[in-house]
Amino acid sequence: MSELTIFQGGLPSYLKNVELDEDTKSMLGGNRGGHRISTANGAFSMIVDGKVIATREERFINVVIVRMAQNDSRTFYDGAYKEGESKPPQCWSSDNVRPDAGVSTPQSKTCAECPNNIKGSSASGEGKACRTSRKLAVVLENDLDGAIYQFNLPATSVYGQGEPNKWPLKPYVQYLGNNGVPVGAAVTEMKFDLVNKGRINFRPVKALKENEYNIIRSRAEDPAALNALRLTVAQTDKVVASTPALTAKAKPAPVEDVEDAEEIVPVVKKAREVEKPVADSSDKDAKIRALIEELGDDEDEE
Repeated sequence: MSELTIFQGGLPSYLKNVELDEDTKSMLGGNRGGHRISTANGAFSMIVDGKVIATREERFINVVIVRMAQNDSRTFYDGAYKEGESKPPQCWSSDNVRPDAGVSTPQSKTCAECPNNIKGSSASGEGKACRTSRKLAVVLENDLDGAIYQFNLPATSVYGQGEPNKWPLKPYVQYLGNNGVPVGAAVTEMKFDLVNKGRINFRPVKALKENEYNIIRSRAEDPAALNALRLTVAQTDKVVASTPALTAKAKPAPVEDVEDAEEIVPVVKKAREVEKPVADSSDKDAKIRALIEELGDDEDEE
């Protein structure tokens, strides 16, 4: 059947300019890709249905995290990476516990017992052959009502110690949580680490207003947010060779997992109360100090 017979005379006018909903797209196959942010070639690129639509020249991007996968996912590719090669993994897991039901060549009954989950099993002989990652659903800072993008983080960008304002994902979220701030209540900067190639650092740059936070909370139940957290193994980027930011840089070397690294959870302690200095009208520094302390009092009242 070459056409939909239920619509005699073609599609009705109200459907001609309607974009497919996320539920319909999710059943069309992984090669459509949805909306994603890629870090391939050392740049943040917006990808829609497998095609690059925009690439940032800056080494950072500001987003709001709508939702996070609560478990790591795993993918195992047989052999070393070959430039230009695109193939699905041989084995994968959505819950970091056991291979998914659709895996035809499971490497082990459980991820914990898998020989590819041992340091030294990778093609380089240093890291693990099975890659660990964590998926996020994010929106752009200036488009809270806009497209929800999938962002896939390698283990090196999730775990580890980091340092203030240069945290991997887990200590960053812990930093916010320890101070009573949900991760979706802040604009988050994601930035390439200049020293650790392939790693993304996180830091808060701005608090959302109440109406903005309510938008993010409602979007957490959006089908696009839920789909962004799913492991799609058939996904392939159709990178356009003419994109300057993608062709000017070489593909970064693969990074190794550091999920077993010692973690230090950063905690911000409340400063002890001190008597406020009286700001002289001619003293600019005193005025600034008084203003900062006043803002601090406002935050405590909230």
